[in-house]
Amino acid sequence: MSDARLKRNMVQRRDGRMVNAGMKRGMLVVCATGCCCGHTDRGFLPVPTDLYHQEWERRKLRNVVHLNQGGCLGPCPLANVAMLLLDGRSYWFHSLDDGPTIVALYDYLEAMLSAGRHLPPPPILAAHAFNGFAWDGGQGTAIRDQGGGIRGQEAGSDPRPPTLSRVEFLYDRVLMRSRFGLTFRGRVKTFRPGFWNQLHDGE
Repeated sequence: MSDARLKRNMVQRRDGRMVNAGMKRGMLVVCATGCCCGHTDRGFLPVPTDLYHQEWERRKLRNVVHLNQGGCLGPCPLANVAMLLLDGRSYWFHSLDDGPTIVALYDYLEAMLSAGRHLPPPPILAAHAFNGFAWDGGQGTAIRDQGGGIRGQEAGSDPRPPTLSRVEFLYDRVLMRSRFGLTFRGRVKTFRPGFWNQLHDGE
C-alpha cells in the first residue's frame, strides 16, 4: 500500500487564487461507459467498476495514481480496455473482466511504484497487454510495416514504449474545456511541457 503525500503543485486559477493542483505519478484510465466495453447487451462482459474503485481505495493510491473510469479509449474490437500512464510510460490492457486479473493489475502497478522503474507484466497480465498507440518511443515515431501500414506488436516484444517526453491522451470522442475556456476536439490530444504556462503568460 502507498501512503505517499500528494506532491505540491501550486497553480494560479483564473480568479487569481493559488491552489494546490497536486502532482501524481500516473493515472489509471478504465473504459467503463464506452460504446462497447461493459455492454452486456452486445455480448461483452461487464466492467467491474466497483472492484477498480475498491482496490484503488484499499491500496491508498489516491495521492499517487489517479483513477478515471469513463468513456471509450479507442481499441473497440478488444473491449474492456484499461490504460495505465505511469512515470511517463503507457501500459495498455484488454479483456479485463474478472477480479483476479484486476487485482493483478493493481499488484503490478504497486510493484512498479515500489521499484521505481518499468517491470515486465506478470504472466496473468501478459496475455492482456498490447500497445494502443501507433508510435514506439518518446519522439512519436510510428511503427510501420514494409507496405507503409502501421504494424502490430511482434510476438514476445515489449508492448509498452519507452519513457515519453510528452503526455498524450487517446479518446474516441473528446470534448475537453480547459480553465482558459478553450475547446479541443479530436481523437488525439497532445500537451507538451510548458503548454499551460504559455497559455497563462499570454493572458
